[in-house]
Amino acid sequence: MAKYLNGQEGDEPTREFFGHRKSYSVVTDPDRTIDATPETVETLLTTICAWGSQHIVLPFETLDMSVFEPMGHTSLLDAAQNDPELGFRCTAPTGTPATVLPEPGSTKRQKRRQGVACDTCRLRRVRCDLMEQPPGVKACSRCRVKQIVCTDRYIQWRRGRDMMKNAGASRSMPGVQLLPHREEFVQLNELPSSIRSLSQQELIDYGVSREAVYNHFVRRALILVHRHNIVNSCTIQGTIVLTMLASLLDYTRPKMAYESQRVASQHVMSLFRRSEFDLGCVLQCLPLSDQFARLSGNRLPQSTWVYDAVSNVSYLRKPHFPRNFYVVGFRGGLDATVNQLPVSDVMDVCKQADPVSAISMYLLLSQFIGVVAHDAYESMMSLPALQTIPPTMASVAEIRSACHRLWNDLHQIELCMHILADKMRETYRLAFPMNMLLWGWLLLSLNFLLHQAIARRVTEWFSSTKAYHQWAMYSEEEQTEPLMEAIHDLLRESQLCTLGISRTIAHYARNLLPTGLLFRGSSMIRQLFRVTQCIARALPVSDESAEPHQDEPEIVPGPTSLHSLLNPTAGAPPPSMPASPTETLPFASPHDMDLLLSIPDSRSHEPFTRRTKRREIDGCIRGLGQIGFSQAGIDVEIRRIIDLVHFMR
Repeated sequence: MAKYLNGQEGDEPTREFFGHRKSYSVVTDPDRTIDATPETVETLLTTICAWGSQHIVLPFETLDMSVFEPMGHTSLLDAAQNDPELGFRCTAPTGTPATVLPEPGSTKRQKRRQGVACDTCRLRRVRCDLMEQPPGVKACSRCRVKQIVCTDRYIQWRRGRDMMKNAGASRSMPGVQLLPHREEFVQLNELPSSIRSLSQQELIDYGVSREAVYNHFVRRALILVHRHNIVNSCTIQGTIVLTMLASLLDYTRPKMAYESQRVASQHVMSLFRRSEFDLGCVLQCLPLSDQFARLSGNRLPQSTWVYDAVSNVSYLRKPHFPRNFYVVGFRGGLDATVNQLPVSDVMDVCKQADPVSAISMYLLLSQFIGVVAHDAYESMMSLPALQTIPPTMASVAEIRSACHRLWNDLHQIELCMHILADKMRETYRLAFPMNMLLWGWLLLSLNFLLHQAIARRVTEWFSSTKAYHQWAMYSEEEQTEPLMEAIHDLLRESQLCTLGISRTIAHYARNLLPTGLLFRGSSMIRQLFRVTQCIARALPVSDESAEPHQDEPEIVPGPTSLHSLLNPTAGAPPPSMPASPTETLPFASPHDMDLLLSIPDSRSHEPFTRRTKRREIDGCIRGLGQIGFSQAGIDVEIRRIIDLVHFMR
């Protein structure tokens, strides 16, 4: 596999593909740039298993962890070279299969050879009754009870391999497919109705059952990173491993994730001089395959640059990458380089894009969020006016101007997302298996993190001038009162802007509940917890009573309603966790762009009343319950939200 990735083996079209892909990236030394090695292949496969353990549907609650014990002793690389039972061996085994069995009289126990078993039963090492089922039944009894797809890909592969040994039978060998069809990838987005009808507590229990498998693969990946010295070996695939680990560890182990991302950033800057994307191919309506080839060639530097900018600024740190490392704009000038398109001009390009090119432009919006992140650091983290104590009207005006510029840029990107989503109503299928709704969640989450970083910086500046605020309260100088009002207005405005994007994400989460997309938990989807915290802390802007008006029909809350949780019946103790309805959620297509287009932008919300706040938090808690299907610890986050709402009341 490593030689294929480096273009050293394979047919001519394969080598042309990888060489063509490399031509879109401005690498430091194309002849010495290594895509992969056998060691990075092993580490990447293990990291993918860690990522997949949070996304696939398997009976984790009954999974025997002993099936993974050999991984702790045998390297996948060694197994691929030495184990004749594996299909990706280096040389064909000699002799009959009996030669791999122990010698007669050996003390080693012989393993019982199992004839036929489905993939799930083989993974769990339990007896499978697939061949005992009546004619026409294509699933074993265990898979039918668990309501999962019963596959026998391993059996088909073994049969195909055995038939290859017989030259006479090779002509009649049926086609063997080890990976799912393209259509099967699309179907994976639609979870079975039995899963979508689980209660929140059952979903959270399912997420907890995954934790042991997930932690095993993460620990295994970290061990391989050190064993194969991935940190010091600068390869493209090793950098992908570090970037994926940073994403997996970002929410639970932020310090480890930061170090992984820092090293990945250093490797990318060593491998690439810079990365660029010419928007001329978007306006020229080039074929989507050509546009995607350019995006694929820049995928590693683009994703690493954006993640580095947003994650560091969200923690009020300086990004590792320079601002101009990844550039999206138009080619021009004497050196024919791509010049960065200003964020203020992005909407004009989005309006000119056709329905096909809108897909590429939609994927490139994350780069402009990275540009705003760099602006936020330069404007808000290191602005000299923020160091002026005591503050003056001039320093407050400078800070306000910087905040408004950043807020307007973020809102501009938000509007561009709606424009492009509207253009992609009929063409989004061209991007399969990538899901455009999940990419919209990514854009909104990055937008929220920057809003939150700006508000946090303004709050820190407000706290640093606390002594001056106390003096101003007792001062008789006339100029202190308007200055204090200006400072308080800026603080309040930053909080309202963060609340606006939080309410947009809350609306979006509620729209995605019937699609099942939130079941596929990730570090960005889990940002819903911080969004819910922001909404729960905010005070309603209306004096509306908590009780509904007499002329307004009361909303009958469902079993998951926060209203019923906070107002339990007399004599009944409040439940520790909200429970979702037992009936199946109404199904909605996981590719329906109207679910994104129907949400209001961050500046177009209805008044934030108590009633509205309760409804939005209730939808967020339902969403957190679905995220618990993939990740552990969601029950603690939901309880924190409940305690916060109790405190605010």
